[in-house]
Amino acid sequence: ENGAERSRTTGWRPGGRYALTWFDPRAGRWGEQVELRADRSGAMELPPFPGGREVAATDWAAKITAR
Repeated sequence: ENGAERSRTTGWRPGGRYALTWFDPRAGRWGEQVELRADRSGAMELPPFPGGREVAATDWAAKITAR
């Protein structure tokens, strides 16, 4: 969502490995995968939005898959 802040999420498998892929709904294109790892409590911080932004400058979607 435009204006969304980078966030930390919970409820993941503790120590689990994941791949996040950003999707640009305007262009209909997927970006490169980013590797993520949940901490011991099952929390993980999402990466910056495309362009390295901490706050989204436009709408983005993301897909997170277990590794």
